[in-house]
Amino acid sequence: MSASTASSTHEVLVARAAALTDRIRVGSGVVQLNHYSPFKVAEAFTVLYAMSLGRIDLGIGRASSAPALDFALRRVRSDVPVDDYAEQVAEVLAWLYDAFPDGHPFAGHPLLPGVADRPQPWLLGSSTQSAVLAGRLGMRYGFAGSANPRASRAAAQTFAEQFRLSGLAGSPAEPYFMYTMRVAVGATQEEGDRLRAPADLFHQWLRRESCGQRRCRTRTRRSPPSAESRGRA
Repeated sequence: MSASTASSTHEVLVARAAALTDRIRVGSGVVQLNHYSPFKVAEAFTVLYAMSLGRIDLGIGRASSAPALDFALRRVRSDVPVDDYAEQVAEVLAWLYDAFPDGHPFAGHPLLPGVADRPQPWLLGSSTQSAVLAGRLGMRYGFAGSANPRASRAAAQTFAEQFRLSGLAGSPAEPYFMYTMRVAVGATQEEGDRLRAPADLFHQWLRRESCGQRRCRTRTRRSPPSAESRGRA
């Protein structure tokens, strides 16, 4: 949610993109699950899937915005926020595939039983922590290479090692890993560089803003001492 974002209402943009296309798959990247009800997310994208004849993917993840926006988006504002992200992801899957165990309060309440199939769920992340969660839940995993390229190899390896078959309908039979990156294409190198420059500047600004909120400290690499200074020492 910023001046540079077209909209944070994923289901609206996904519906529009699907209405303007005929064959390509259209997905969200990413529904910030820490700001929404798992039931609402599963319901909205199942409806989109039915309306678009099976071309919808549901990409879920989590992220933080400015403190004021995070508070505005909180599901419950009277309590201290809790980190229940893993439980939320599992609940989305349970709603999609009617997989609540016997005795669960939501068992016996299938989501849109008139829709025969479900959108393809993806877990999107930029760390090995999200890779572990995706693997253990048997989900497809999309890694945000543009956000954290140095962790991509470790995340892919972790995901493959942690992958378990979920047994849910439509879940992959083997680890399915997608690497995302920013690409600019121009007729010449100079044109490509020009097209890429605004995005590079924007992500540099995002990193500075994020670092400022966390009070990051940047270490300055010291140059090795010169021969003259070593002689004085």
